[in-house]
Amino acid sequence: MKKTLFISGPSGIGKSPIDFAIKNDITGINPYRLREHPRNSEDYFYGNWLLKEDFLNILSIHNEKFDREISNEELEWYPKSKTLFFNARGTWQILPLYKNFKQEGLFKTEIYAPALPALLQKNSFTNIFGEIFFLLLNPASKSILEMEGNYDELKLLTTINLIHAGEKKEKILGRINSLDKEISAWQTILKILDKGSVLEIKNWKYSEGTYLDTCLNEKKLIQFQKDNLVSAKDTILKASKNELKDFFKDSEQIQDLDEVIVNSRS
Repeated sequence: MKKTLFISGPSGIGKSPIDFAIKNDITGINPYRLREHPRNSEDYFYGNWLLKEDFLNILSIHNEKFDREISNEELEWYPKSKTLFFNARGTWQILPLYKNFKQEGLFKTEIYAPALPALLQKNSFTNIFGEIFFLLLNPASKSILEMEGNYDELKLLTTINLIHAGEKKEKILGRINSLDKEISAWQTILKILDKGSVLEIKNWKYSEGTYLDTCLNEKKLIQFQKDNLVSAKDTILKASKNELKDFFKDSEQIQDLDEVIVNSRS
């Protein structure tokens, strides 16, 4: 059996903390962010920006061609080698998937939403992930499909979430400016996937900022964050009617964590 959980949502919504609630034996599928320098010592999926040209040269040597039906200036899909390049807010990312294509089991991934609508209609891409379940975390009171072009609430709440997470002003502006593309992608994804394969949770309250309390010492902060994460996990399982329970640790396992889950971005 192969099943993959896709987690998506606006910046600052709290996707990163959820990684701590995912079972240790779930295989993470993570793209490498191609930058000039790593952001910090915990930038585990950093890749130097020169790697894109090196990868493309290797693919060219092996006569690998990108899929012309869906590839464009923001996206390149190479079906033979199962290699994906996509541009997320001005930063190219690379996701080599050949190894995952041969594996079985449960997987969890986050891929920039605007890259997905075209890819999810390609068997050469979806076959890699087996059964797909798409989880969308939405801080707003209305579904993405019900907003009818008025995204003010979503943009305001995303701005607040990023401020509470300690994000810098210029980065907040960039992420808010990219929301229109993401919203369009989420709307398409919610329509093209089977109803049983998607779950949108509205009024999502567990953003990155909710894990932060600068008045607490480290020991109390860790406990505060674990309690918040348990609540977030329970919200997902309740909304999914426990369909996603195989992906998540139980509450006792989360309470066994002994490290800070979220640090301020500032």
